[in-house]
Amino acid sequence: IHGYESEILLPRSSEFEVLDVSEEATPYGSQRVVTIRLLPHEEPVVPVVTKVSDLYDEKSLQDSVYAGYTVDKSIGEGGQATVEHVVLKDGTDGVVKTYRELEGETAIHEAFQGESAIREVVASHIAQIMDAPIPVAVFVGDENTAIAYRYVDGVLGEQLPEDQLKAVYTSVQGQRLGLFDYAVGNGDRAEDNWILTKDGPVGIDQGLCLMPRTEYGAMVKSGFASYEAYE
Repeated sequence: IHGYESEILLPRSSEFEVLDVSEEATPYGSQRVVTIRLLPHEEPVVPVVTKVSDLYDEKSLQDSVYAGYTVDKSIGEGGQATVEHVVLKDGTDGVVKTYRELEGETAIHEAFQGESAIREVVASHIAQIMDAPIPVAVFVGDENTAIAYRYVDGVLGEQLPEDQLKAVYTSVQGQRLGLFDYAVGNGDRAEDNWILTKDGPVGIDQGLCLMPRTEYGAMVKSGFASYEAYE
């Protein structure tokens, strides 16, 4: 830092070491000269996210999906669906999830068959009524086997340290997500089915909501809806 009238801008939370302090003669008198060395500093990673309120905009999402999209990359493939990151015609990021027909005749297969995409769309509309942090979903195509929703950028719950989960579960937005999971009987709100954004947790998989009452259905499995989070 040199001179009375000169300023330097340091990154927020910067740490530095004072190396030397001396007096220096100038035409205007003496001034103090402080020599410092900035210490290594890593800025915390703060994800850039979509505002939760933007996730509810069904009309713009529907218009963008109808206009077409370009598949950017595969995000993952689960037991019942493939998930792809897409770029919509309006330039925004989206997700297309395509359910496939399952083989077998077990109770869970019968419960899933041809209805998972419908459950996701219906559950997303229930979430809007409840003001729950769930992106609205719309159908892609005419067969009701694929859905699209806005891409949610952030950190997967499974990537968070264990000691941080309770604070997320019991946050205001976490409680809203828990009420939603309980109301729709969400059987799979695992840590890889929600994302932590700077606005709070957002649910990204509603495929096991509104299930029929079989041995697999109507069971709530969600840390947000568990009393253990409040112990």
